Amino acid sequence: MNDLDVLTDRLRDLGQRAPVPVADPLLDIRRGRLALRRRRARSVAGLTTAVVAVGSVAVTVPLLAPRGSGDPALQPAASPSGAVTPDTTPTTDPCVITVRRGQGVTPLSGSREYAETPEVVAALASYRAAAAAVLDPAGRHLEPVGSERNDNVQAGYDCRAKELTSLGTKLGWTTGDALGVVQLEVVAPEHDEKPQIVLAHDGWRPYDGALPAGVRKARVVVYYEDGGGRAVVAERADGLAVAVDAAGVWGNNVVSGTASARTPSVAELLALAASPRLTLPED
Repeated sequence: MNDLDVLTDRLRDLGQRAPVPVADPLLDIRRGRLALRRRRARSVAGLTTAVVAVGSVAVTVPLLAPRGSGDPALQPAASPSGAVTPDTTPTTDPCVITVRRGQGVTPLSGSREYAETPEVVAALASYRAAAAAVLDPAGRHLEPVGSERNDNVQAGYDCRAKELTSLGTKLGWTTGDALGVVQLEVVAPEHDEKPQIVLAHDGWRPYDGALPAGVRKARVVVYYEDGGGRAVVAERADGLAVAVDAAGVWGNNVVSGTASARTPSVAELLALAASPRLTLPED
């Protein structure tokens, strides 16, 4: 018996001792072919048309499937003129935020227009009132309501759910001739967004002091760049995350020798973060 015969016998023996498949291999093959046909059908359905906006109309353009894939290329639908028939149905973008003014509808293009909606105007006024009550009851440090620097809004918007996911503002803070800033930010954490204040600083640590009512846990950071300052972020019992940042100087790239304002304490910032006035506006 030569080596080839020995190998053949061993392979035959191994095949006889192999376990019997749980499922019929032919059934597996059929299921695989069926799944492949379904995938091809889905891919064709997803690639047959594309909507191209041209001015105020939408043109439906058939796309060609790649040749050589085993499926015939899709051809444009025939028309008497040989041209594609335009679909004049108006298209709307669900992620365009609009605010109604009188009888018209105006797209919101920036934070200034956010500030013009009644709900946001009321929320920002509430934020400032809370900051004044907690940090500056004597009215010596917060800049006046009409200050240009206080006309500042940061907002996040979920265009699918059609609701704000975050809202914040900056308030001028002065001591003597020095101008600092108090930044407030309210975030709905179910949208997996971190407050921008948290992303702006490194070195956050858990707060180990007594927490104000309504706060489940908090983190704090003290920083020294750009005039220095301190910030807190509180996870509240109502589900909101509220961050407050008090910086000694307004703005970035601070010039050496710039006077730094004296900022509120960590305890005061946490008390502000706990204020029920800091919430997201409702529809």
